[in-house]
Amino acid sequence: MKVHHSISTTLGLALLLAATSARAFPIVIDDFQGGPHVARLTIPIGDPVPQTNSATFLYAGAVGGERDCIVIGTKPGIYGAGVAFGVGGFESFVGCGEGAIIWDGIDGDALTDAQGLGGLDLKSGCVNPILQVTAFADHPEAVLRIFAFTSPTDYLLYAIPLMSGVTEDYSVPLDMPTSTVGAPDLSNINTLAMYIDGIGFDNLDILVYRLQVNCPGEPRTKGFWGNKNGKEKIAEMIAGGVDVWGELNALNLRNAAGALVTFTTHDQLKAWLQGANANNMAYMLSAQLAAMKLNVLAGFVSTSAALSGPGFPDPLVTESITVGDLITAAVAALAADGNTPAGDPNRAYQEYLKNVLDAGNNGGGGFGGYDYL
Repeated sequence: MKVHHSISTTLGLALLLAATSARAFPIVIDDFQGGPHVARLTIPIGDPVPQTNSATFLYAGAVGGERDCIVIGTKPGIYGAGVAFGVGGFESFVGCGEGAIIWDGIDGDALTDAQGLGGLDLKSGCVNPILQVTAFADHPEAVLRIFAFTSPTDYLLYAIPLMSGVTEDYSVPLDMPTSTVGAPDLSNINTLAMYIDGIGFDNLDILVYRLQVNCPGEPRTKGFWGNKNGKEKIAEMIAGGVDVWGELNALNLRNAAGALVTFTTHDQLKAWLQGANANNMAYMLSAQLAAMKLNVLAGFVSTSAALSGPGFPDPLVTESITVGDLITAAVAALAADGNTPAGDPNRAYQEYLKNVLDAGNNGGGGFGGYDYL
């Protein structure tokens, strides 16, 4: 299991950052593929300092479609900032320097466009979105800084201290920045930037493999959906125009005997959920599937949220799967076989699907216990 680290350091230093319109999770800021897209700088001994170099590169895998790379050297040395050689985003300073990658839309200019991303909604309806980073550093005091700008005077800073010598996953809630300047709005971000300050180091290498925003969700268990709180939530959804029973009845849900079941009342649902057991694995899979579908209908979980974990037994699920695809897989598995007792050849796959759904419904499986991909 990868480790998630919280952010507590307080720092304040500004660059410039940008955004685009709302989208499904995860919101990938940059996949750090392609290239080489690098701004390089060599400062011989005796040359004046500081010196700056910049370069702009079109790339569809970066938010806004363009990477602006900037590197600054403050003493003689060799410097680079950008994306190259299949190692992700990087800053490399043989000397004291600074580097950044800025995402501010396609403008062909390394200078920041204050409206370049057009108002990217990083929350996209999520209650508690998180910033996710995978990174390596070769110095114990290295810090990765991510900026999110609504305007040049309204921005958020997320300062992430990096562990030395290892590649680690880091995550921080978007509503817990290291510092806030002005009145930034996470639903209206116009520039994003990744900045590294290497002025205090004679040598520093940092590699970044993942930078994205994800939605952990707030799922409820099948026990919740069978109790009075679940009953009240279902009534609220129905009053709001959600066809709860129609949605559930379309899932190929099964009972202990393997027969299809349908519901028109919460009492029916409650009795069925409480009776669920794994003697027929299709029954227990059905119960977890129903709970996940209710979580989606209630808005507790996004169908775009990614669940991941080790040991997937099916080609459909290699390293990660979205909630939407998992629901589709479970519905298909129940349609194919509604009675999977011990010894049934389809039991193992249904048990796998049940386990991932169960973990997700209990706040793991991609919503906390597993990693986001």
